[in-house]
Amino acid sequence: MSFGLCSFSYRWAFGRPYYKPEHPMTIDVFLDKTAEFGLRCAMLCNNTEWNTFSKEQLRQIHSKSSDLGISLDLGLRETDPDQYFLAFEEAKLLDASVMRFVFDMERSRDPAKDQAEFSRFRRLLDQIVPAAENAGIILAMENGPFLLHNEIKELIEDYNSPNLGACLDTMNCAYAIYRAEEVFEALAPYAKMVHLKDFFVEPNKRGYIFRGTSLGNGMLDVNKLIGYLKGANYTGNSYLELYIDRKENESDTFEYEEGIVRDSIAYAKSIGLV
Repeated sequence: MSFGLCSFSYRWAFGRPYYKPEHPMTIDVFLDKTAEFGLRCAMLCNNTEWNTFSKEQLRQIHSKSSDLGISLDLGLRETDPDQYFLAFEEAKLLDASVMRFVFDMERSRDPAKDQAEFSRFRRLLDQIVPAAENAGIILAMENGPFLLHNEIKELIEDYNSPNLGACLDTMNCAYAIYRAEEVFEALAPYAKMVHLKDFFVEPNKRGYIFRGTSLGNGMLDVNKLIGYLKGANYTGNSYLELYIDRKENESDTFEYEEGIVRDSIAYAKSIGLV
């Protein structure tokens, strides 16, 4: 099992649809940081917009990552099958074989509506799973409030494809009101990718707030979670992700984020993940 950086480790530096930094991080800088930390894998998620790049830009990214000795995985958030077909071809240019994907189902309190959304997702899988098999891409469904871990398990077993598995995200477990241990125990045998994202829960006058923190500084029993993966003979990559608050200005936000990344990697090294 290898440990690396996901682009969502730098959520604010790369920017989000609702937050555009004046001086955003580039993929080149992200890869340089990954190498400086002594890590050998990196994940480019949708916040990098990698799937909008030209073929030449993708070849340049691959060249740089190869020169640094860094393997790449990818993340996509789409509902259109044509976007997946295109992304599979782009992944080949990056020599990336694992692609995390998120399908934003519209959850409700109406079981009939939820079943309709689940059927819509199945129709997508009917198209993209065979295409992934033909392209040599492994698809990893990420758990969360939109797609629950028991649903992921059901889908993996139903499709019975070596190219369809799970992306286990620790903080997303809490969003769906499940303990990370429960999700990892259920999905470790199907894991194709792992996101390690630590957090704590604090009370406020309206209830409770989830707050991200550096790895090893929150509620996660990281060693126990890794134990589930080792017990399932997981040999894929695990990635650091962060979900932290931003500061009052860009400079302070970037400095804070960088410090949390460094502390997280130091912890990962202290427990033998690196």
